[in-house]
Amino acid sequence: MASPFQQQSLRRKIVYTVLILVLFSATLVFRQMNTYGMEEQARNLGLREETLGDVELAGSALRLSLGGARGIAVCGLWWTATQKQMKQQWNELELIVRSVTKLQPHFITPWLFQSWNLSYNVSVESDRIRDKYFYIAEGILLLAEGERQNKDNPDLRYSMGFYTQHKIGLSDEANTFRCLFDMSRIDPVDRDPARLRTRDAAGNETVDLDKFEQFCRKHPTLVRRLREVLKKNTPADILDFLEDHQKIPSRSEEKRTASDSRGDRSELKSLDQQFPVWPPRDPKGQRRVSDPDQIDLDNFMVARDWYAYEFGGLPAPYDPRKYRMPRYMAATIFRGYPARGQTYIAEYQERDGWFDREGWRIAGSTWFPDEKFPSGADAVVGQEQSWAPDAWREAHAMYRKHGHDLGLYLEPDEQKNLTDKAEVFRKHFGIRPGDRGPEVPFSEPRKDLREGYKAHTRLFWVDHYRTLTNFSYFFNKSLVESEGDATKVRKLLFEAEQLRKSGDWRRAIAKYREALPKWRDLIKWHIDYSRDENQQEDMFENVIHYVELMDRAHGEQIKGLLLFLDYLGQAGFRPPAIVGYLPPVLFPRENHPIILTPLDSLDAGGQPLISQEARMTVLQRMKMAIPPSQPVTVPAPLKPTAAFSEPPTDTGKPNTGGVRGDR
Repeated sequence: MASPFQQQSLRRKIVYTVLILVLFSATLVFRQMNTYGMEEQARNLGLREETLGDVELAGSALRLSLGGARGIAVCGLWWTATQKQMKQQWNELELIVRSVTKLQPHFITPWLFQSWNLSYNVSVESDRIRDKYFYIAEGILLLAEGERQNKDNPDLRYSMGFYTQHKIGLSDEANTFRCLFDMSRIDPVDRDPARLRTRDAAGNETVDLDKFEQFCRKHPTLVRRLREVLKKNTPADILDFLEDHQKIPSRSEEKRTASDSRGDRSELKSLDQQFPVWPPRDPKGQRRVSDPDQIDLDNFMVARDWYAYEFGGLPAPYDPRKYRMPRYMAATIFRGYPARGQTYIAEYQERDGWFDREGWRIAGSTWFPDEKFPSGADAVVGQEQSWAPDAWREAHAMYRKHGHDLGLYLEPDEQKNLTDKAEVFRKHFGIRPGDRGPEVPFSEPRKDLREGYKAHTRLFWVDHYRTLTNFSYFFNKSLVESEGDATKVRKLLFEAEQLRKSGDWRRAIAKYREALPKWRDLIKWHIDYSRDENQQEDMFENVIHYVELMDRAHGEQIKGLLLFLDYLGQAGFRPPAIVGYLPPVLFPRENHPIILTPLDSLDAGGQPLISQEARMTVLQRMKMAIPPSQPVTVPAPLKPTAAFSEPPTDTGKPNTGGVRGDR
């Protein structure tokens, strides 16, 4: 029989065990309570791991196994990653980066830093363009994984759009990267060069024009960019480029040849391995996502889709429990990126030559005989849509909505009403429109001063945020470019530039002569846009090209005429028959432009269509003018001293160098 002390110890253990079970059960019930439970609070605050984003089981198990040593492991991995990058051991670096993100899945900085590191720093270390593109894609895929594990984070979504826009579309190798981006969305079976080749009667390998016609119709932007920008001048060159870049990141599983493919279409990769990366589609249909198979898709459209998707993480108007504010830029700038992405689409469609439904004529007998497809139709592609005009109209609609939503755009009547009210406040306190001015309390008896203060304050912040975001420039640019006449002028200038580069300068002059007056008549009434320096610099480059062509065509006649006029001007002051002792006379004349263009005129407000500052900026950029430097102060000449102006006197001392006396 147990002693009393043992019985007391047993009873205490039983009581403690029962209490532990009761408390544990009570906490389980309390955690599930809808009002005060921990689970409900974590769910409302979005702190549960499944509410933060997709749960990665391997990473969760690894973090739990490390316990308190996770910080030490993270520091060691970051140091190792730095060493691997210094040694250019890229495969090991990528593995370590993946490990770092598994240990810090909800810490945003590792995703941003390491994705930037792969897309920007590691990619530039590669020599082959294909390898650069691979690491750019790896950085974007890493960032996409971070976005999936951290939902509603605007910084990650913005970076997805920025990498796709900037690194692929605006870098030094942008022309090739954009071609590879187009190829990434194409099924490897469709772009397999072996499928597009055949053999003639002699057994020689040649291009299958029937299949190549279908390829050109389905992917006109890719074919045109390869021909006009990368100078792939024959269909065989196009197929060689496709063959050299078959193994690139893509949406579908790789298939090297048509013979080993299973069916007409390749299987899509898993969602986390597909490149390019699109944001998820909106089930409500309020946010548009571009179709991977649409004919005009490019990297700028994907970037615009990500910029529009980032709005899901921004407050509307504000709820810090559900929304995240961007950390690295003002929210007003952040909200303007979808519209800015749309302007990139329109600008680059015009830069690539896609203006209207006329499409692109594939000229040259080396492509299709008599410029006819094997089907008998004209060798013209890209006639399915209006291209740039539609893109500009959508850009203007997006900027107008953006301006209305943020208060950056005021209707003319509203602008005038606010200005009239603000003038009362400004005159009373003697302040200018751009000044903050004193505050007027709500107890102010004069109603006009209270309303004037509100109007002045609103106009002040509207101007502030317009300047911060450059809203006025982009709004007016999209307004002017969305008009049909602007697109027609841009097309004429594009054709003139193409003719100039090909050496057909006479036809180029005719195109410039047709385009420049139309642009003058269009722009002079839009003062807000015509006085923008970016627009003026862009047009002045066209003016320079036009003047250079005019000099090539008529330079000798112009120079001879100028020499003759100069001779007449000097002869009027010193006729040849006058006696020879008359001194020559040089009559200085004011220099005027020798060749005037339609843009050497004034806008509706009396200001030059192209300012002198814009002209000088372009001339310096094109190495045609020396930038102004600081004025050089020339020292005054030394006056002769007495030691040099007077004859020396005999002092009985040895000569010390011609200087008389002691110093």
